[in-house]
Amino acid sequence: MERIHKINKLLLITYNLGGVCLVAIGNLVGIGAPPGYIPPWLKLVTAMVFSTMIIGHIVRYILERRMNKTG
Repeated sequence: MERIHKINKLLLITYNLGGVCLVAIGNLVGIGAPPGYIPPWLKLVTAMVFSTMIIGHIVRYILERRMNKTG
């Protein structure tokens, strides 16, 4: 149960970071950047955040299933 609680905190943080990444990408339109240009560092950070989020959901699902099986 403690592990699931820690993963829920991780997911909360990654959802917030993902939102910040999407806002940063959305604000690039207003700075005069060429259409469709996203800096490589922002692509990398966004990919890391969202992949961490997906992995966290998978791990939480597995832990919840194990907990339900052992009762």
